[in-house]
Amino acid sequence: TDGIHCRGRAAPHIKSFLRYGGEDGQELAWVLLTSHNLSKAAWGEEQKGKFGAQMMIRHWELGVLFVPKKGVHMSTTARPAAPNRQRFPLPYGLPTTRYKPSDVPWRWDVRFKKPDRFGHCSVSGL
Repeated sequence: TDGIHCRGRAAPHIKSFLRYGGEDGQELAWVLLTSHNLSKAAWGEEQKGKFGAQMMIRHWELGVLFVPKKGVHMSTTARPAAPNRQRFPLPYGLPTTRYKPSDVPWRWDVRFKKPDRFGHCSVSGL
């Protein structure tokens, strides 16, 4: 499958950072899949104390960095087989779709009238 049809079921906690380009915008230089937020709590912060510098990390997260071997290209699309091309499926298309000013992000503390993908509505009384 192309992975695009699963877009609505993408895991909400996963973060993906990547560099893409190429002639069609589908070639990947590297991909980082992780649970890290862009915060000091997740990535750490250098602190200086009486015993010297230390790294303070408040959250333990896990991530995997994918970098192709030299001479091998990663792509998001299924192209004709080539010895120097690897497919890296993503749960969304590239380039990504910009949010519209009318879009509303999901929040845990707001009641939504529409059901989620499991058919559940948010809890009342929030």
